[in-house]
Amino acid sequence: MIGMPYIHTISTLPGQYVIDHEQLAHLLAIAAPSSPFSSKYLDLAQEGSISNKRTFLPNFEEVLTLQTPASTQQRMEQYQRLVPAIAKEVAQKCLTEANTNVGSITDVIAISCTGVMAPGLETILAEELGLKSHVNRYAVNFMGCYASLHGWRLARLIALQNPNARILMVSMEMSALHFNPNYSTHNLLGTYLFNDGAAACLVCSENIPPPAHPITIKSFHSKLYSKGKKEMAWIIGDEGFELTLSSRVPVYIKKHLKETLQEALDHASSITKDVHHAVHPGGKNILKAVEQSLSLSPDGLSPSYGVLFKYGNMSSATILFVLKEMVLKPTIYKGPILATAFGPGLTVEMAQLEMI
Repeated sequence: MIGMPYIHTISTLPGQYVIDHEQLAHLLAIAAPSSPFSSKYLDLAQEGSISNKRTFLPNFEEVLTLQTPASTQQRMEQYQRLVPAIAKEVAQKCLTEANTNVGSITDVIAISCTGVMAPGLETILAEELGLKSHVNRYAVNFMGCYASLHGWRLARLIALQNPNARILMVSMEMSALHFNPNYSTHNLLGTYLFNDGAAACLVCSENIPPPAHPITIKSFHSKLYSKGKKEMAWIIGDEGFELTLSSRVPVYIKKHLKETLQEALDHASSITKDVHHAVHPGGKNILKAVEQSLSLSPDGLSPSYGVLFKYGNMSSATILFVLKEMVLKPTIYKGPILATAFGPGLTVEMAQLEMI
């Protein structure tokens, strides 16, 4: 017994369809030969922080060549068709790796900011997995890249109240659904940065026997940089969800993150300055801003850079990919871990974790 709620198992599932940047740019050029989108995209891809485009959309190459963007209704119909099976796959993978029977799950939390439906994913998952009909169901929707930290916060509260809790948390993101061929800087950045991905984790209460290297969930710290709220936004438009992502976001992070970390240290004195950092890789410039603000060594964010390169920014699922990379190397990352993610608001969320 370890004395507090903990993450038992993390499982990940990146987008299965892979398109290299040159092919993507070629398709963009076919669709709009007079637009700067294709050449600007290829210029951006040359910086090399993301290896390719990954998506769950089997027809994404066709989507890239559409002359008229699909309506939001059409995109949500695709979300409703595709998401249940993908979310079920990563959830079953997690339960299998945790050697946990579906009948023991007491709660399910579904997280997504790239699609909505009712009945929601939390209900569909409960039915598809064959969970008990009275399982507690929760949804964390449309909060952006930091949403999984809210999922952990909720899971921790549940586990503290129920000594027999086994909470299945699933993050399911399909950013490719919202590709828009209308050229803008925001669409350009969104097309390059955001990939599709899904992840699941099992959070248990202190009374459940842990695995070899459990990750305890200790505390959270949230900071709102309200002056930066116009720099990052995600709204529902007529032609998909529309992204606003300013180049000033890394500026705010570089300027304020050190102070926010000190607030977290003051809030939870058990955080040490020697903590390992699991940072949501929103993009190369965001990771660079974190490095500079916190004076980290060049390899201090290796898991984040690795996930960004292999899988891109998968919104809320990405931090679980980063933490999974750390779990696979317990001799390196055993000890205190500070998970940090950013999102609309402008918001910084931190979770104090520890790999035992």
